[in-house]
Amino acid sequence: MKRSEDAYKEVHYLKGIQSFEEEKLREAIEQWQVVNSMDPDYKQVQNYLLRAQKLLEKVKELKEVP
Repeated sequence: MKRSEDAYKEVHYLKGIQSFEEEKLREAIEQWQVVNSMDPDYKQVQNYLLRAQKLLEKVKELKEVP
């Protein structure tokens, strides 16, 4: 059971990294939120999540500027 949970977290963690690298911030955030809800101490998930959320906010702000 533990191994399958770890594998599940790793899959979502890596999907988040891939999405982030492809500049798909919302997808990255969704993937990392899954991991974070299961294990907030998993690797660097909280740092990545925070970074992606900040970048998404900046993008939104830039789109609002006339």
